[in-house]
Amino acid sequence: MADGLLLTGHEVVWVPTRLMAAHRKLHAATGSKCDPVDAAAVAHAAIATPELDRHRIDDRVR
Repeated sequence: MADGLLLTGHEVVWVPTRLMAAHRKLHAATGSKCDPVDAAAVAHAAIATPELDRHRIDDRVR
């Protein structure tokens, strides 16, 4: 999936699961996994943590 996003010009951010765990607990009614909550948790962590590895195809990092 990451390769496909890179090839279409998107930035890919590698977010460790530990960073999204707290967000999931705060925002999920049951604290259990669900795709919409997980997507929001990943986005929140990517925005809030600028030092995460970010990759673009022009970086030649894959």
